[in-house]
This record gives sequence, structure tokens and C-alpha cells, in this order.
Amino acid sequence: MSSPFKDALQRFTSEVAATYGKRPDDLKIIPSSEDIVGFDDQNTGNLIAFEATAPQLRVRGLASKTAVVLAKKGEYGPLFQAAHALDAAKSMSAQDLAARVVWLIGLDTKLVAKVADYPKYPLPDKVTPPTLERNAGGAVLHFYYMLFDSQTPGAPPTPFSAEVKISSDYKAQLITNPGP
Repeated sequence: MSSPFKDALQRFTSEVAATYGKRPDDLKIIPSSEDIVGFDDQNTGNLIAFEATAPQLRVRGLASKTAVVLAKKGEYGPLFQAAHALDAAKSMSAQDLAARVVWLIGLDTKLVAKVADYPKYPLPDKVTPPTLERNAGGAVLHFYYMLFDSQTPGAPPTPFSAEVKISSDYKAQLITNPGP
């Protein structure tokens, strides 16, 4: 019998396999069943958080029966729609939205949401907590994150400024630039 979790798991597995050129049977997906907690804090609306691993691959995503959000595909619209980002009364906070985007980008990333998150002092003037600015054409989420080099332990992280432009029909595109 089908369930929202099983539908999302199947859709996520198929999309990751197609996007990364892997066989679905070669992927290990977590959580693998509804009774495993997994990444509950990343779930957004009807989107369920998953992580797929295989040789030379580790990818995170959000999925439902009808949509999948993968950083490699670059289409974050379903996330922002599930989070009601264009509706100020219902929307998740800018920090929660930015945290989900950074989580999707990968394991070696960290959202800069407060002064303590930035590795250097003083904090550059440009670096601020995440903001979500709504306008007639949609919204723009601004945030900063750090990318750590997992191959070089102890190396300083690389800061990135980022924004996600969300159109009124929930098309969303991430734009990142090194540095604050």
C-alpha cells in the first residue's frame, strides 16, 4: 500500500539515480522507512528530507510524490512553495529557509546566522542574518554560508554570499558568490 513517505522515497530514489547516473539498487537512502526519524527537522510541508549514498556520492534532497529538490538540479521552487515563502502570514522564517538550502547544498556547509557562526572577527558589515524580502514579483532570500574543505582538515572555510530569487509562480534559483 502506498503512503506519502513511500511515494516520496520512490520519487527521490528515481531522481537521484537519473541525476547522478546511478542504478537505484546501488543507492542507500536514509531514512529508509517511516519509522526511522531521519532528518525530520528538515521536512517542509509535504516534502520529506532524504540522503542518498553510493560509492563516490552523498547527496541530500527533499521529495514528495510530485516533486524533488536536489541542489545539483538548482530548482528550489518546491521548497519555497511548501514553505509558503511568498505569504508573510504563513511563511517559514528566513533563517529556517536558508538553513534548508544550506543543508541541501551539502555536508561541508554551515549557515552563517549569527556572529558566532563566522570564523573571523570582526564580522564584515555585509554579513547579516538571513533575510527574506518579498516584492510584487516574488521574493529574494539573502544569506551567507561557509564551505569547509573536508579534504584538508583545519583549513579555513570559504565564505559565500547567496541569494535565492523566487518568482510569483515559485520558480526559484540559487545564486552564490565567494566572499562576503
